[in-house]
Amino acid sequence: MYLYERLPFNTDRDFQPISLHWELPNVLVVPAAHNPSRTAAEFVEWAKARRQGVSYGSPGIGTTAHLSGSLFAARTGIDGTHVPFRGAAQIIPAMLSGDLNFAIDNLASYVPVIQEGRARGLAVTSAERHPALPDVPTMAEAGIRDFQVQSWCAFGFPAGVPAPIVERASALVRQVSSEPATQERFLRTGARAISSTPDGVWERARRERPLWQEMVRISGARLEEPGAGLVRRACASICTAMSRWLNSLFVDHALLRIPWRNWGVVESGRLYRSNHPLPWQLEGAVRRF
Repeated sequence: MYLYERLPFNTDRDFQPISLHWELPNVLVVPAAHNPSRTAAEFVEWAKARRQGVSYGSPGIGTTAHLSGSLFAARTGIDGTHVPFRGAAQIIPAMLSGDLNFAIDNLASYVPVIQEGRARGLAVTSAERHPALPDVPTMAEAGIRDFQVQSWCAFGFPAGVPAPIVERASALVRQVSSEPATQERFLRTGARAISSTPDGVWERARRERPLWQEMVRISGARLEEPGAGLVRRACASICTAMSRWLNSLFVDHALLRIPWRNWGVVESGRLYRSNHPLPWQLEGAVRRF
């Protein structure tokens, strides 16, 4: 709601959460061949000593990498310049070549180059260390306070779905998310499978809103009305994957005849809408709180 001047819906009125689904932290990463820093504190000292400042990359304006980089620069007092790319596939080569000084981007994309020693992970933005990078401290451990920034996703219905259906769906998501096979599968992608009650979704969203608002303000990021252009096309595959997962989950639990038509998918990213020809029409809503 902070990236956009207006939204075609009211988040508090128009959605009924089901459960949290996954979360994915960012990682502060620097190129090993072009930066001597081995801790976040050393990097801040190194960056402040550069008269020309430092540059950080992101997959685009308004992404968590952009907002994280802006917040990090503001919190630490370094002179940081945002350089938008199309994605990590372009950011990583630019950083490894020395053209870019750092990134605070989603952990999954950077684990291979960190493990290979071509880049150094200096801190993760989650509350706890991540299993994929157990030797990399959290931002809090690295001395950067109040810097818990994670992309996350939740399942949701349109408002008005009867409470027994909401509770049943929430219980099923919690059951599947707790299974070891599910946990392992998500960890392979760098994410954590999580779950919650419906109220737990609202609690997290409202708790994090002040931080997202601060990050957007500091960055100066503004985006067009959600659902248009590249955002809509880029998110279609996520809608498809999630709808298939939900479809298989609820069919397995004999809930196929539940008479809803619209699915909502709420993430700490952006809003998009996409119809998909499954037993139910899918409406995915992915937005930043």
